[in-house]
Amino acid sequence: MAYLSFTRNFEDVMINRALAAVDKGFYVDVGGYMPISDSNTCALYQRGWRGIVVEPQARLHPQWAKHRPEDILVGAAVGESDGEVTFNEFPWNDQAATIAPDIVAMHQREGREVKSYTVPLVTLNSLLEKHRPQGEVHLLSIDVEGAEKSALNGLDRSRFRPWLIVLESVLPNRPQANYGEWEHLLLNTGYVFVYFDAVNRFYLAKEHLDLQAHFSYPPCVWDNFVDHRLNHAQQVAAQAQAELAQLKARLRELAG
Repeated sequence: MAYLSFTRNFEDVMINRALAAVDKGFYVDVGGYMPISDSNTCALYQRGWRGIVVEPQARLHPQWAKHRPEDILVGAAVGESDGEVTFNEFPWNDQAATIAPDIVAMHQREGREVKSYTVPLVTLNSLLEKHRPQGEVHLLSIDVEGAEKSALNGLDRSRFRPWLIVLESVLPNRPQANYGEWEHLLLNTGYVFVYFDAVNRFYLAKEHLDLQAHFSYPPCVWDNFVDHRLNHAQQVAAQAQAELAQLKARLRELAG
């Protein structure tokens, strides 16, 4: 039976393929944004997984409470220390929100408006110490629009060993690599690069390299998935066809 994919670049197809054997696993989704559309972890949630979701934009929290109530939702940004930080939103694209000053400067040079305010700042260490001090972390997904290095600096990778780490590795909204400043942090602590999907880079902990074979080919027919947008459109079309059939039947009755 086909399962639903919720990401535009099919990141969740690769994740689900690699971690298919893990029943009711645990994830940390940093920069979760929306609970369904474009979520790397929604398909996992539907499979029975649960985890920590970090999303500083408070206006999005009611949607998480509605659609993913069993996740641990943390309203903060992630960095290399605990405290507070300036968070920046862009009216033209709220998915581009960031704490990275260089990314903000890039958008401002291009004439884009920015709205800045203060949010709590937490480290991955403090989150895991509080919410997952014991037990495996099977997936760490990081989408923080240029603040990847700070997020990784706040994670003790000798103590906490996510099986699979997925990070957005290009500049926001452009196919320009930006992983040079942080990839060594993973490679030097026992993580192996296994896949690039033109947006994200995937790394496996060396103790789980048996999963590397799952990254030998891109998402394809063998994964047996359906894009959730297509599934929704098919459901709408089916309902419309059923309603049209009812109307036609009613018209025949009236004409007879």
